[in-house]
Amino acid sequence: AAARRRRRCYRSEDRNTPPPAEAAAAAVGPAAASAAAASCRAAKTGAAPGGDTMRTGVCVLTVAAMATQTMAWAGRAPIRRAAADGVVSASLMPRRMQSSGALTQGVASGGATATDSVPAVGFAATWGVLGVMSILANGMRRILPVALEPFKRGDFGAVQWAAYAAFALFMAYAEGIKGFQHKFCPFVVKRATLLGGPRSTLGQRVLAPPFCMGLFHASKKRKIVSWSLVIGVFGIIQVAKRLPYPFNAIVDGGAVVGLAWGCISLAITYGRALFGKAPAVSPELPEKSNY
Repeated sequence: AAARRRRRCYRSEDRNTPPPAEAAAAAVGPAAASAAAASCRAAKTGAAPGGDTMRTGVCVLTVAAMATQTMAWAGRAPIRRAAADGVVSASLMPRRMQSSGALTQGVASGGATATDSVPAVGFAATWGVLGVMSILANGMRRILPVALEPFKRGDFGAVQWAAYAAFALFMAYAEGIKGFQHKFCPFVVKRATLLGGPRSTLGQRVLAPPFCMGLFHASKKRKIVSWSLVIGVFGIIQVAKRLPYPFNAIVDGGAVVGLAWGCISLAITYGRALFGKAPAVSPELPEKSNY
């Protein structure tokens, strides 16, 4: 029997293929590989003390080492892949893996840790979102009486009602969907979630509404866009007040629809963030930022 085992090992070497024990061990890790190689060498030479009993014991130990190493690698493979993507926290990894390059590489490549993937919300974030909503609601409150004048008077004809409805639909799409729902509201909520973290300053929390709107502590481009938006909305309201009737009612009716869409969209977006679904947009912070 020992001679037959030696001949099998020699045939494997002649065919330039590793013996089965070494091939299986190489697939599961260095610890099992060393044990498998030792058992194969013992089977080749037959020099292990104790004859067949010793060789049988070595084979049993080899199989046990291979099984243990396989289970260990199978359990850590998902953690290693997650660490490479930068989506697992260091506290969830074994100590030997915390010092490895997988986690460092994932974070350095721009990945977020487990704590970063959960939006931080609190009083400051809520104050910021409610402050922005109050600004939108206040503008809507100021122009709502003029927008309702045609319903009170009842003096609109078919052409005027068609123009009223067409402008309202246009503002619902251009201002409500494209402006508020797709751009402004996700941006406001994204910056609001920053206020719930430990890096936010006292001034940013006190001035949460203008911070969420990007009026300060933002990139240069973002500040230009935000201030232009504020000035533009204020200018539209002032111009609409000076238009004669019924044009002022038509313009104010469309503006009310757009602002109402913005308030509702902002509330829904922030509600989703409270349940862990923060908008995936850039907060457009400056280069030197505390975040």
